[in-house]
Amino acid sequence: MAHKLLRAQQAIRNGFLTNLVTKRALGTAPTRAALVSARVAQGGQDAKQITSQAHVTPSDRGAHEWIDYRPLPSTVERVSKHVQTRENSNIDEGERSKTFQALSDSFASVQAHQVAELHKNEEDPYWTRIPLWSEVSADDFISQSWQVRHSVDKKKIERFLLAVLPDDELPLSENPLLQHIHTKQDFIREAKAALEMAPMTIKLTPYILSCINWKDPLNDPIRVQFIPLKSSIVPDHPSLTLDSLGEEGDSPVPGLVHRYPGRALFLATSICPVYCSFCTRAYAVGPETSSTDKKPQKPSGKRWEAMFEHIEKDVSIKDIVVSGGDTYMLLPEQLRLIGERLLSIPHIRRFRIASKGFAVNPCRILDNSDAWASTLVDLARQGRKIGKQVCWHTHFNHPNEITWITKKAALHLCQQGLVVRNQSVLLKGVNDDPETMGTLIKALADMNIEPYYVYICDLVRGIEHLRTPLRTLLYLDKELRGKLTGFMMPDFVVDLPGGGGKRLAHTYESYVEETGVSTWTAPGLDGDKGRRTYTYYDPLPWVATAENVLNMREQQDLMHKHRSTRKEDFMKDDGSGPLVATACAA
Repeated sequence: MAHKLLRAQQAIRNGFLTNLVTKRALGTAPTRAALVSARVAQGGQDAKQITSQAHVTPSDRGAHEWIDYRPLPSTVERVSKHVQTRENSNIDEGERSKTFQALSDSFASVQAHQVAELHKNEEDPYWTRIPLWSEVSADDFISQSWQVRHSVDKKKIERFLLAVLPDDELPLSENPLLQHIHTKQDFIREAKAALEMAPMTIKLTPYILSCINWKDPLNDPIRVQFIPLKSSIVPDHPSLTLDSLGEEGDSPVPGLVHRYPGRALFLATSICPVYCSFCTRAYAVGPETSSTDKKPQKPSGKRWEAMFEHIEKDVSIKDIVVSGGDTYMLLPEQLRLIGERLLSIPHIRRFRIASKGFAVNPCRILDNSDAWASTLVDLARQGRKIGKQVCWHTHFNHPNEITWITKKAALHLCQQGLVVRNQSVLLKGVNDDPETMGTLIKALADMNIEPYYVYICDLVRGIEHLRTPLRTLLYLDKELRGKLTGFMMPDFVVDLPGGGGKRLAHTYESYVEETGVSTWTAPGLDGDKGRRTYTYYDPLPWVATAENVLNMREQQDLMHKHRSTRKEDFMKDDGSGPLVATACAA
């Protein structure tokens, strides 16, 4: 070792310092290496050196102990050249190789140690601020099985809220319809009532629950997405239908949506790790609720086989989106079965795995005991070998969903060569301003997650309060374009009601802001779909006067009574007569 240290010191005196960062497994035999830290003046002169001993011990924490590394300008070749050309060198080839390896190991170990220490300081155990999880270690929290066991559903939500909501008065909501909510009891009562009206039930991972600011839950953008409150829900738009995108009408076999030429949507399952209140497939996804019967797409081999057979027979199909529900809920062997079957079909050139799992439970990617992520990476590797692309499309909506766990998971996938893209939904009070959306897009780009789409919110039952007008989508596109790298700028799109597909926001045929009605065409679609005109409706305007707030609360009480947000279900009541339906706009 002393001989190797001498060689390292001599190398530094000759005017260079090399930091080599290699993707080495730290969990091998204990490594004792020279810790060399030097400041090298411009031109490679006046180097100051400090040489000491560093000890890196084997890791015992599993897959989430890998290191965030960034290669520095120096290279292995530079070290090699220097060792080979040193004047008066009497080192034989074997000794030269040992010296070179010592330098590589030394600097790699130093860099790994320094980066590990840096990340240790960044790894805030933020979930311990939840009283129920105050003693949970990072190892347990990152475990997929722990996340599944401690997810919160409708049966557990009241106990969770009692534990996490502050005993003091809650901060005032920015939403005029929620400003009468002051205590945790008020909040819980509102949440329970909303779940009786909503088309989606509730299920949330500990990861995403820990990202909510429970000191100010009424205004938290993540809470808004997943835990509805009765007094925020407003009547549905009159033109809304349960399957607003017309997916069932475009399904040649159950679970396979074939709308676009050359592309198809493979709905593998109808369950998710979390349930978004704004889910566009509320007609099928999740358990039935008090207000909505479901048409589930269960992960059945028989059902999948019928879908595969249709794909194999239609050689025009080149591109498949595998979605649900959420593919994160597939077992690794099920994911592999679907992926390898699609790769085996000659005319399929690419497929995408769609999952919100990355945003709501990135822990699974770092859990070495779970094979879902490694299976997806392997499918992508198999695809590259035969010239086919396999990638992951995920769904982040707000920067607060991103933690150090997300960043580690993203780095791991980047190192494995997996292409990851993001599709966001524009939601009122969540991400409908340039600062929030811009911050999200930049954060995704910095993690090498490509911002792909920003959708205007679909006309979904029970979430009229989350929709924004088309003008908001157009405004964000205009404000952000030019501030971001072109290939990291998402397309802002409208997924047209009735099966017209995705259209860029600025490609409407007409848009009258006063009425909130826009018309569209989709000439790229086949047959009648390519010739018809589609209509998108902004949310109905609403002004928060005292009279309107009172009127809205009367309607909300009726919606709760009738377990429905549809106007025809609640606008008649014994002796009360009809009320005027209104809705919130941005």
